[in-house]
Amino acid sequence: MKLALSLVLFFAAIGNAQVPRAQGYLVQGFGATAPGGAGIGQTAVGGDIGVYKGAGAGLELAGVYPFRCGTCAIGAFSLGGNYHFNAGRKDTRWDPYVVGGYTLFFRSGVANGYHYGAGIGYWFNRHFGVRAEFRDHRFADAGYPSFRVGLSFQ
Repeated sequence: MKLALSLVLFFAAIGNAQVPRAQGYLVQGFGATAPGGAGIGQTAVGGDIGVYKGAGAGLELAGVYPFRCGTCAIGAFSLGGNYHFNAGRKDTRWDPYVVGGYTLFFRSGVANGYHYGAGIGYWFNRHFGVRAEFRDHRFADAGYPSFRVGLSFQ
């Protein structure tokens, strides 16, 4: 049910004729598992599209892997919402935002979870920027909190 609702909201946003913004990103993250504290890496590609003012919908595909075992990676496909506080403002290049939503974890099976986070982007020009964020992907009692940095593009 959550997946169906997320898909409906995401595709409704794409069909909106008055989309204020759309952006893609590529990030690399470093963090630790919770509980336990083992070091992890996280590589992700994603994008979001504006729906109304600063509110938007996004999707992401990430690989999460422990540093001690590069072949033990799990996949994380996320759909969710976001809010960009400075959306539509022409007087700043800074782009603070928050994100949250559904995450489907997969490897040899699947697990339902969620994600949340916050970050800030800086746009060098209309088409290219950088971003830094904290994001946590969680399911059951496990979590993968990471600090992520990367590139943004429009």
